[in-house]
Amino acid sequence: MMRRDRNHASIILWEAALNETRMPKSFIEGAHQAVKEEYPSQDVYTCGWIEATYDVFIPARQHGQPPHYWNHYDKKPIFIAEYGDWEYYAQNAGFNQTAFEDLTSDERNSRQLRGYGQKRLAQQALNYQEAHNSNRKGSPAGDANWLMFDYNRGYAPDLEASGIMDIFRLPKFAFYFYKSQARIGEFAQEAFNQPFVHLANFYNDPTFLDVKIYSNCEEVELLVNGASVGRQKPDTDVNSTHLVQPPFTFRLEEFAAGEITAKGFVNGKEVTSSTQKTPKEAASLKLWIDESGRPLESNGDMVFLYAAIIDQAGTILPDADQMIRFKVTGDAQIIGTNPISAEAGIATVLLKSGKDSTLTVSASSPNLSENSLSINLK
Repeated sequence: MMRRDRNHASIILWEAALNETRMPKSFIEGAHQAVKEEYPSQDVYTCGWIEATYDVFIPARQHGQPPHYWNHYDKKPIFIAEYGDWEYYAQNAGFNQTAFEDLTSDERNSRQLRGYGQKRLAQQALNYQEAHNSNRKGSPAGDANWLMFDYNRGYAPDLEASGIMDIFRLPKFAFYFYKSQARIGEFAQEAFNQPFVHLANFYNDPTFLDVKIYSNCEEVELLVNGASVGRQKPDTDVNSTHLVQPPFTFRLEEFAAGEITAKGFVNGKEVTSSTQKTPKEAASLKLWIDESGRPLESNGDMVFLYAAIIDQAGTILPDADQMIRFKVTGDAQIIGTNPISAEAGIATVLLKSGKDSTLTVSASSPNLSENSLSINLK
């Protein structure tokens, strides 16, 4: 590992340990020394989930005890290497992940698919907010959420669903919580340095009146059907005390179908806005591909191809689960189940290119208008 990766400038810690596996002292000391020998520099640091010997201690949050976890730790540099999933699933199970009791209810834990609905997605995001805020009460060098993307586990038939994006790289509410922790202009990537507001409410459920807005702005105003319900600064509740940027929470008195709009302000001026409309009857399909900043190339390149079920105004129906069939014209291949059921209004397959420089993909579903998308390959 060291010989392969030691010239990667992005690596700042080397984990010379067997993950969550008991190791004899001789192994720990030997692994630590091997790193130092392979990379003889003053700036090389080892780490491990065992406290002894390593330069940096990297426990998972659930290895500590609530409510403080690692907040009072001061023996050596510490980085919280995992948090957000297990402590909300079976807090007292320790390393026994096959035989345990007192599991958290499905609605309360962090294992939430996009298709489980906005209330459970909101709970997942709150879990991560609470844990991240708690971690920052101590003095860690940093912390790492357990999971970016949902994934197939292999040893179980269900997905590991505590990702902040789903297995197809579609964001959940929690994604926007983390995005809000990047200050305006802090990073070079445009996606993370511009002002934004995100409404974590589909505005389609009269029983879900909490409107949480994730934003990196100084103030946010919420409007319901054009009428302002308030303009406020970030939350100051118990789960927001140590965040770079807490969310903005509004509580509606009643539900009135139509639209909600969030406006973000910096230095007293409106700099961004976002609107969520109440979805109406499904009318057609919308297609796009995930280029992630790199155009699709010919000769074997692959991207996710999405088809969303939308109403006449273009609003995605977040509860729609109809079957959608994809078709491609040109030298290319659809990979994945086809037709496939939409999840939270969006169906996804992989598109693999061939030799052609132009492709046309289409999607169809009973009682919906078919749509197509032309793609120019690099």
